[in-house]
Amino acid sequence: MSITITRAVALCGLLGALITTLPAVAQPPAMDPRPVLRACLDPDDMPFSQAARHPGEADRGLFVDLAKAIAEQTGRRLEPVWYVMQFARHAAREELLGGKCDAFFALPRVEGWMGKRVVFSAPILHEGYALVSPPGLTVDRLSDLDRRRVLVQFASPPQSLLADRERVQTLTRMTPDEAMASLAAHQADAAIIWGPSAGFLNHTLYGDRFTVTPLAGPGMEFDAAIGFDARHADLRDAVDAALARLGPLQASLVAAYGLPQAPPRTLTAAEPPARPAWRPAWRHVRYLALPAHADTDLRTIADAAGDAKEGREIINTYCSHCHGPDARAPVTRQNLHLLKRRYGDEMDQVFMTTVHTGRPAKGMPNWTGVLTEAQFTDILAYLHTSQE
Repeated sequence: MSITITRAVALCGLLGALITTLPAVAQPPAMDPRPVLRACLDPDDMPFSQAARHPGEADRGLFVDLAKAIAEQTGRRLEPVWYVMQFARHAAREELLGGKCDAFFALPRVEGWMGKRVVFSAPILHEGYALVSPPGLTVDRLSDLDRRRVLVQFASPPQSLLADRERVQTLTRMTPDEAMASLAAHQADAAIIWGPSAGFLNHTLYGDRFTVTPLAGPGMEFDAAIGFDARHADLRDAVDAALARLGPLQASLVAAYGLPQAPPRTLTAAEPPARPAWRPAWRHVRYLALPAHADTDLRTIADAAGDAKEGREIINTYCSHCHGPDARAPVTRQNLHLLKRRYGDEMDQVFMTTVHTGRPAKGMPNWTGVLTEAQFTDILAYLHTSQE
């Protein structure tokens, strides 16, 4: 009996020694007791917000930094809710009114936007389009852009602004990044693009090489604010109080991210100058004869039967980035529904010459080898059904 007790005591001692030598088990971190501020942010929209892409990286952007400061000021902890903001109304309806986030960064501060369901904070930023110009170029009025190549974003207010100025050669790009790269490569003389992106890229990539001037005018500018579900107006009020205290921080963030800070300027909207005598009207321009082709007599293509429905699909797949959806671009020169008005009976020949030889000076490539002759015929068949 005594031997058994002795062995038991020894075993207990051994177990105690083993326990004291085992590494400590990591305890879960203490839960942050503060309430959460769920902020809707775009995961890829610099300079405003960008989600961390790799381990060890931090979320960044002006709105991210501002959201962190607001959360701290209101005694909360920030929880980003990442959502691609391609369509603001849809995103606000899905994420904000759907209860997935508490604060939506950021929405145009327009009273009555989405009825009374959304309320806004005080403005956090004045956003809009901006003129990007290289050193030595002074632009005080629209006519200062005549005889210059000006980059604009496709289907944007600046594209519409320049649509009727025939002496301005408008070049379209899909994004501000593409436009800035083209401007830096001297493919254009100036650009009118989304101002915050232009300022950020100019500051971070191009060493503040260009002057970025915000522009005023209808559709060109608006105040941005944080949106809230109207049922949570108390949170909006708390955020407004925080924003009032964070005024100096907001100004420093705008400067740090390179956003343009000058007051928006209106370019004098003078009437386009009269067409000079040396430049003939578009409808009188004569095109070279159609190129020879090994397999097809191109002069007969215009008369061949094409599929208009297929032609429309081809245009929207390959051509809409310059000529607009259904080839109805806001810029008159790029609106293919006006071909008959411009060229009359020469419309088919002009079309076939252009798609086979291109017009590089105008940004129109040669589509030979990219599209087939049958596809050219389909496009032309569609254009014949849509002339104005």
